[in-house]
Amino acid sequence: MTATLAGYRKSRLARINAWLDPAYAGKLETLFALMGKVLWGGKDWTQEEEICKAKFRAHYDEVRRLTPPGRLLEFELKQGWEPLCKFLGKEVPDEPFPHLFNTAAFQEMLKRRDRALAMNIARKLAPMLVLAISVGVGFFYFRGNMTK
Repeated sequence: MTATLAGYRKSRLARINAWLDPAYAGKLETLFALMGKVLWGGKDWTQEEEICKAKFRAHYDEVRRLTPPGRLLEFELKQGWEPLCKFLGKEVPDEPFPHLFNTAAFQEMLKRRDRALAMNIARKLAPMLVLAISVGVGFFYFRGNMTK
């Protein structure tokens, strides 16, 4: 199981689904490919992890360079509400900070998506499979009756 969208895009299920469902999954795949090319300097975002990390760091360096002092907050989600609320000049809420999209949650979402993709592929291929089996059975049935 992958922990990134790039790894997910490399999955066989995602590629088959994009081919079988060009109206939705195919367009989404095209969007992801274009988005990756823009973000990663003309290359697809499924390239090697270290190259992506270097480009990610370069992007953040550019954001830091262009953003006026005091207008940029850098924090990790694990820090919770305090730095974010302080930066925004707001009170810290009386509820826990939402940690909804951690690696485990992302992998669970991908498992659910893989099941949905497999079902979609099965739905798309079932009529062709039924037709192929019917033709095969019919061929052998009629061939057997013709030789008698």
